[in-house]
Amino acid sequence: MMTVCALLPDGRCVGSQPVMYRPLPHCTAISPSNTWASGGRKVTISGEKLDLVDGIELCGNVHIGNSSSERFEFCTPPNLESAPNGKLQGELILLCLANEIRECVQLTYLPNPEFTSFKATPVGSDLRIVIAKKVDKLNLTGLELNITAKVDDQQHQCEVESIILGNDMAEDSVTCRISNQSKGSIQSVRIEVGKFSKQLEEQNTNKYYWILLGVFAFIALIITGVLLWVYHFKKKLSADMDKYLDTLECETRNEI
Repeated sequence: MMTVCALLPDGRCVGSQPVMYRPLPHCTAISPSNTWASGGRKVTISGEKLDLVDGIELCGNVHIGNSSSERFEFCTPPNLESAPNGKLQGELILLCLANEIRECVQLTYLPNPEFTSFKATPVGSDLRIVIAKKVDKLNLTGLELNITAKVDDQQHQCEVESIILGNDMAEDSVTCRISNQSKGSIQSVRIEVGKFSKQLEEQNTNKYYWILLGVFAFIALIITGVLLWVYHFKKKLSADMDKYLDTLECETRNEI
């Protein structure tokens, strides 16, 4: 601690005040250590003296967050070019102080999560939805997912119940539940993860089944019609041939 004051020309010191020097802030960890390309993930930096930080620099821009002595919380910005073709790329986070920039920790950007399909099943008076997602390294939590479903032309919130991680050969599954909609007809599901969103449409298998059945029935009808035409044509041809031979035989006899 030191004392500072205003020094007058005559050498007197006026308005002296104590000034405390504190160590510069530094980082020790980050959780989670990755985010998706579209951004919007809540990330916490741990360290010391982080309440002295004015902000952080990430992806070329300065971002403000909520800070305390040991924590700095912020939402990740988008970085859509950070993971081309699934290639992972790290971004160095910098601490912004009054007159200095200090290196902090590394944040890895991964491709956006890939939700592929869903299946709805009535459970009691509720409607349970299981959403399939390709395996990744994001380790999503239920709190990071906002899921809504369109049921009978109305939007309903689907509360996340569980996330089951698959292996390299299988998909992850996200299970959520809509209350009091067991008899409803689901039309689509929308999943929001930070600034990324994906909408999945209901695949009407019954509709495609009847379309395929109709196509096969039409083809069978055409084949049956062709076979009947061939049969009648051959029958008529045979009858004409018999008649011609009878006529030819009669003419031959008359000539004899």
